[in-house]
Amino acid sequence: MKNLMSLVLTFIFISAVSANNPHPPSIFTALSHDEIVEVTISTDIDQLEANIKTEEYQPATFSFLDKDGISVTADVEIRPRGKFRRKACSFPPIKMKFSKDQLSENGYTPFKSVKLVTHCLPEKGVAKENVMREYLTYKMYNELSGKSYRVQLVRINYINSNKPKDQMRRYGFIIESTKEMATRMAAEECECLNSAPETVSAKDENLMAVFQYMIGNEDWSLIKLRNTKLIKPVDGSPMIPVPYD
Repeated sequence: MKNLMSLVLTFIFISAVSANNPHPPSIFTALSHDEIVEVTISTDIDQLEANIKTEEYQPATFSFLDKDGISVTADVEIRPRGKFRRKACSFPPIKMKFSKDQLSENGYTPFKSVKLVTHCLPEKGVAKENVMREYLTYKMYNELSGKSYRVQLVRINYINSNKPKDQMRRYGFIIESTKEMATRMAAEECECLNSAPETVSAKDENLMAVFQYMIGNEDWSLIKLRNTKLIKPVDGSPMIPVPYD
């Protein structure tokens, strides 16, 4: 009976997702490509750099070519994100928020936000290497588990909207939103601190812990949810830890 109920809940969840998403592609899947994708962000760069600790969004325009070669341009809002990187970086990582209505009107699933990992440091060579290292770490974990954040490598053309001739071109990568990742897994995010061991998938926890050890990363905690998300399947099975940063 319990197994039957789990199957019913999973079916209802998937059916609801399908019914609410007649156009499967999201902005992230539209961007996803085996090659590096060229994107453009036009905004007040001076304001972004000067207010690196703000939580306030500022207007921007985001454009790219999708898989079919169709030009996509969207009015978005962006703001600096992160904790340590706001202190250490000369250029902040970015959270980018799309309009749900605009996404729906243009046939995209309304996952409205994505994270953008940026070049951080002014030196091109060092900045590029750091971006590539972090990007490849995500890709390695993708190979070990589909229960992970997908990422897309991009080359970003930054245009300062107040000084159109003031431009720069840097590498970065876009991280799938937590909501989109959880939906793929027929699950939802659970902000569950101090979770009991039996509520977490031992297999996925062990995989994550060994991976963190192999890459030499000690900056994570399942108990405190530091650089870790807990994803709760709707069928009631154990929660899945997903690493990031």
